[in-house]
Amino acid sequence: MVPDRRNQWKTHKLQHIKNQTKRWYKINSTNELMHEWKAYFEELLNAKTNINPNTQAIPPAPEDLPINQGPITINEVEQAINQLKDGKSPGIDHSITPEVLKYGGRWIMNQLCNICNEIYNNQQTPKQFNTNIIVPIPKKGDKTLTTNYRGISLMSVAAKTYNRILLNRIREPLDSILRTLKKPSTQSIGKQCSTS
Repeated sequence: MVPDRRNQWKTHKLQHIKNQTKRWYKINSTNELMHEWKAYFEELLNAKTNINPNTQAIPPAPEDLPINQGPITINEVEQAINQLKDGKSPGIDHSITPEVLKYGGRWIMNQLCNICNEIYNNQQTPKQFNTNIIVPIPKKGDKTLTTNYRGISLMSVAAKTYNRILLNRIREPLDSILRTLKKPSTQSIGKQCSTS
């Protein structure tokens, strides 16, 4: 078995890090390193937020929106796949990139369409769709501090496709409502022009 030199070097470089108390310590194994990153990102991503008690809830829509709730079609899958950006890293589905879905042919689209419909009908996403890989990316400053890293999440490409299908279904009905809410009245436009 050929050792993965790239990952070995990354692990070696990150073995001497400072935790958030800025105390040095040596990481003796990859498991310890992963535990340190996990603890850092859990704290970062699960920070408690202070919600203003005066914030008003968004009122429910006065009527049902005309959102397509029928089975997912092969055309919707194809449209969503074509909207994926090329050259993006895969998530937990390591070797499935957007290009694999785009150029994999009709059979792959049909399989993905069947999977999406099963998820949509059962209303249960597979674990792989809910699992992202967080990759630490260094910011400026001391690279031995975990706080000088930000994380990017790598999501499964199949999950991105499914999410895009749902987004495409809700976008137009929601956009039309948001446009009417944001549309300033002609009176307020006149006031803006006269005060400028």
